[in-house]
Amino acid sequence: MNSKGFTLVELTAVMVIVGVMFAVARKHYIDIETTASFTAINSGITELNSRENLTWIKLKINNNYTDDPVLYGMVDTSLGVKYTWSGLNISGGTLTFNKISHGAIRIPSAKEQPARWL
Repeated sequence: MNSKGFTLVELTAVMVIVGVMFAVARKHYIDIETTASFTAINSGITELNSRENLTWIKLKINNNYTDDPVLYGMVDTSLGVKYTWSGLNISGGTLTFNKISHGAIRIPSAKEQPARWL
């Protein structure tokens, strides 16, 4: 007997194996995407801290530091098109990246130290 194809059992087995592989890969992809979003949020907070530090240092070097509201007004809190803020004010706000949100708290600056985002 000369067979030139696959049996129904063989095709079904391959489809089951491919389905299981897809399910595992999809879950892994979703985990990677979530991890990347959390990393992006942490990078955004780090960027805000860098901006606060640089602005504070610039004011201190020039003896222009007066108070925290002046410093806050000089810091650019825009982090890019994929980041969004809600309720942003001098005390903090909610930073969102790809549906992952973080309640960012801003500790005010003083003459001895720059402000800090947590």
